[in-house]
Amino acid sequence: MSRPLGKAAVAIGTAAFVGLCTAAGYALGSGVGPTTSNRMFPWIVARATGIGAFVALTAIVLVGLLFRRPVRALVTVQRETLLRFHVVLGPGLVSLLAAHVGSLLADRYAGVGWKALVVPDGATYRPGAVTFGLIAMYLVMIVAVSAYLAGRRPIRSRWAVLHRLAYPAFVLAWVHGVLAGSDTASLRWLYILSGILVGAATVSAGLRKPLKAGVEAG
Repeated sequence: MSRPLGKAAVAIGTAAFVGLCTAAGYALGSGVGPTTSNRMFPWIVARATGIGAFVALTAIVLVGLLFRRPVRALVTVQRETLLRFHVVLGPGLVSLLAAHVGSLLADRYAGVGWKALVVPDGATYRPGAVTFGLIAMYLVMIVAVSAYLAGRRPIRSRWAVLHRLAYPAFVLAWVHGVLAGSDTASLRWLYILSGILVGAATVSAGLRKPLKAGVEAG
């Protein structure tokens, strides 16, 4: 068994990961649509954190699949290392989602108000696409909360079942990004690559047997 990550280590790792994803999202967003005025700042932040959150979710799913069903060629990578990375990715994703939603609510031109966070098709901007993202966010929150409560009441061992909601969350987030993004055409390579990677990893994981030795998840 591995020693649990300390709170300071998780906080530092999460902050570093959020910063990296936000910077990457900003770089991608600026590349396809340069900043022209300060009034666009909330939208730029929303786009940067949205792309960063999608990258984080993709990484979480891929690392989770690799942890549960290690590829033989990568068995030399310690599962404890994968688990620690997985632990840091979780709060990083939640932080990026919070920033994404907050910046959208602050943007007067986005057409996404508080109503859109509760009512399906409640947004004025591409309501169907926004709804896919809303459901994906709720699924991610269920996964995050259940993982945090793993082994405790009332979740106990049921967290593992709820953890699988990360798969439909990824699919819905992928659809949300493709349909809601104003720069989807410029980022199509990102969605194509992420879809191929997660799809291939899912199929591959289904054909491999999990390792019996190693650290336990949770």
